[in-house]
Parts: sequence; C-alpha cells; structure tokens
Amino acid sequence: LIEMLVVLAIMGLLSVTLILNFRSTARNQTALQRGAFIVVAAIRQAQTLAVASSKFSGESPCGYGVHYKNPALAVVYFGSKPNPTDLCGSQNKNFSSPPDREFSSIIFPDPNMEFKNSFPDIFFEPPDPRTYINNDPSLALAPANIIIGFTERSCSVPTDCKTIQVYPSGRIDIQ
Repeated sequence: LIEMLVVLAIMGLLSVTLILNFRSTARNQTALQRGAFIVVAAIRQAQTLAVASSKFSGESPCGYGVHYKNPALAVVYFGSKPNPTDLCGSQNKNFSSPPDREFSSIIFPDPNMEFKNSFPDIFFEPPDPRTYINNDPSLALAPANIIIGFTERSCSVPTDCKTIQVYPSGRIDIQ
C-alpha cells in the first residue's frame, strides 16, 4: 500500500509538472505568433498606404517603409522629399530623419519580446508598389529576414523565435 502511494505521488508530481510546462509553452507560442502578426500587419500597412498613394499631413509621399530602431522598437515611416520640387525616384529610400517622418510604431504587446536582429529598411514606393530592401529594388535580392523572439532566450530552439521574410516582390511570409 505504501509503495502504491509513493508511485501515485510521483506520478501526480510528474503530471502537474508536464501540464504546467505545456501551458507555459502554449502561452509563449501564442504570444510569439501574436507578435509576428503585429509586425506583418505593420509591413502590410506600409504596403497598403503605398498602393493607395495615401497623403500624410497634406503631403504626397514618396512611399512608406519599415525601419528598425532598437530591439524593442521598429517604425513605419513616411518617405518625404527634402524639397517639394524634387522627384521621388531620385530619393534615398532608407529612413533618414529629416526629411522622413515616423508614421506609427511597432511595439510588442509582451514586454519580454524583441527583434533578434537589426533588419534592413523595407520601403514601398507607389503606385506599383515597388519594394526596396535597403534602397535596392532588384528582384534578384534575397528576402529581408526579421527575427522576433523572447528577450531571455536565444533562437537555438526553433520554437523560441519566428522569422518574417519580406521578398523584393512584396510577398511576406512567417516561418
């Protein structure tokens, strides 16, 4: 009888440990997926604004882009011309303040989440929109990789990070 009670106690402890670990892992995966969706939504917002040739504060933009600032923050920016008479085609598409201005911020809902890499500026020029990765519109470029994950973990375990790929064609994938 004592042996059975000891075995049941051990099995109970193992079961509780596994259940708590599973719940924690599922919660982390949900938070990571939510963070990836927030980043993709911001990139798609920049794409949509470029396709619509949306005005910003009464100005016609040269386009909209996404710029990495630090591990906790990236921004969607408005590409403006230094002089109203300048042509957009000759402008540098990477973020430069001024003349470019921040449109919105990409902030993760979980304070323990961050960008794991600095990524090149991704810019969408209307009306096509043409996609520039680090000021280069070539379709032969490799996709820009944006890696997000938790601050206390490395990306050595694939489930601890998500990679968002932005292709020169404008396609966006989450891996």
